[in-house]
Amino acid sequence: MGEAPTAVDLDLAAEGPEICALWQRNLAGYNAESARQKLSLGYLQNPAGSASVIGLRIGGRVGIQGTVGIHPRRMWMGERLVAAANLADFAVDREHRALGPAILLLRTAVRLAEQRFPLSFGCPNPNAAPIFRVAKMALVGHFTRFAKPLTSRLALEPRLGARWAKVVAPLLDISMWVLDGVRRLLAPRLSFREADWHDEALLVPIWQRRPAHLLMGDRSPAMLRWRFVRTGGVSWRLFVATDRAGRARGWVIWRALDGHAHVGDFYSDAPDQMTTALMLAFSCAMRRIGMLGITVEHLGGPAVARQLGAAGYIKRPQVRPVYINPQAHGRLALSGVEAWYLTGLEDDTD
Repeated sequence: MGEAPTAVDLDLAAEGPEICALWQRNLAGYNAESARQKLSLGYLQNPAGSASVIGLRIGGRVGIQGTVGIHPRRMWMGERLVAAANLADFAVDREHRALGPAILLLRTAVRLAEQRFPLSFGCPNPNAAPIFRVAKMALVGHFTRFAKPLTSRLALEPRLGARWAKVVAPLLDISMWVLDGVRRLLAPRLSFREADWHDEALLVPIWQRRPAHLLMGDRSPAMLRWRFVRTGGVSWRLFVATDRAGRARGWVIWRALDGHAHVGDFYSDAPDQMTTALMLAFSCAMRRIGMLGITVEHLGGPAVARQLGAAGYIKRPQVRPVYINPQAHGRLALSGVEAWYLTGLEDDTD
């Protein structure tokens, strides 16, 4: 007969080392320092409220065999503040990944989050998605990845070989540049400059003009700094877009990985109308810097997806589901995925 699993609310101060050790064992890319930083910044110093980690214990065994974080987030729908929680850092030791212990752990976290927050959501990887369904979380939609190549060389080399790709790529790259120029003629003209994370006079007015019909994470300067300004790893950079009149209209937060610009957040004060202009201007800025391409993820209504397509971003097959507590749509009067605007800002997997 197997040892009975239990799921308990952990003491973050006393059991922090055990939590970090489990993350090192089970979350890709984490070492001792990055795990400690995640616990400190993401949980103990979370500006949105007190965070919790639900731990899995197996019988009388020493230590923690699994975790789910209840990660507070401030969400806004216009001027309406919504207290939310991201069910993040779902990790279980390999020998205990049978459905029973994992489901018990997640169901406990879902129940506690339901008691504490009107909205809870999770962005699981493909392996964990079935457990979210069994735990009675409701699918709201999918994070969709979009990509835009800024040079053709990498795509041509497997087909033509390095020699011919070197000849053909400059010609195709010119055509890509000209096409973006035509696209920019059809969209409002924006230009980018790098901004200081503490420039509240620049950032606050953009955020204050947020649309009333979309549910989105808090993008106040303090929250942006908490989410993206961290020690260690590749630094995130903040680029702000201004129109011809010099008015700041939005931003893109990104970092360079393997020669590509990976977008953590893109936001404008009118996402359904300005995303094409925003992401066209950003691709021009990245081309000048020498980036090979851009990747970005988004969950929301079709208007933003169309805007990304109009800017030359191609929908990729990679998608990740987003689940919410079933009562949230009724509580918040949400109309479906069209009411959401999520980017990497709300995803704590990095």
